[in-house]
Amino acid sequence: MQTPDQQTPSQPPQSSSALDPKPVADANGARELAAPDVGAAPHLHVALNVRNLRRSIDFYRTLFEREPDKVRPHYARFTVPSPPLVLSLNVVETVGTGGRVAHLGLRLGTGASYRGLAARLAAAGIALREEREVLCCHAVENKVWARDPEGNEWELYELVDDAPEESGRRPQGTCGDPGNDPGGDPGAASGGCC
Repeated sequence: MQTPDQQTPSQPPQSSSALDPKPVADANGARELAAPDVGAAPHLHVALNVRNLRRSIDFYRTLFEREPDKVRPHYARFTVPSPPLVLSLNVVETVGTGGRVAHLGLRLGTGASYRGLAARLAAAGIALREEREVLCCHAVENKVWARDPEGNEWELYELVDDAPEESGRRPQGTCGDPGNDPGGDPGAASGGCC
């Protein structure tokens, strides 16, 4: 019997393209989603240890706007075509906050995709820390930071200027400076951004 933390998500996916996962059943009749048809395209793979699988699935379902393509009692996988990512969630009893990962990140397209993702996370009640026109990794970026249920920090950003030294663009601050977040918690700054 599965515990509530291990249950399969109850909402079926809304498939609309060849990249969306398709429902399939394994030899035992367990319902899961087939991995999207992404061919041989390379995908970044990130495996995270989590304590609460259901809460983590809910967070990543909102972040990626899709269902996991595989769910098992102590495991879930999201295969995301854009950006190309395979995210595995592995249930463990104890997880150190942030673990060995400094932070994870997604560089998004400019404008609508960045603002749309920030609005979707905020609407789901996920706390965000915003930074605008900050210097990070020798580039000017707009970004929001979000923490998943296990404390892993995600940097979700759009590139504003990749060569500010050459263009003369002057950023408004430095990544991780709590003064860059209009409504932010000064104690919530990350330990770095690159």
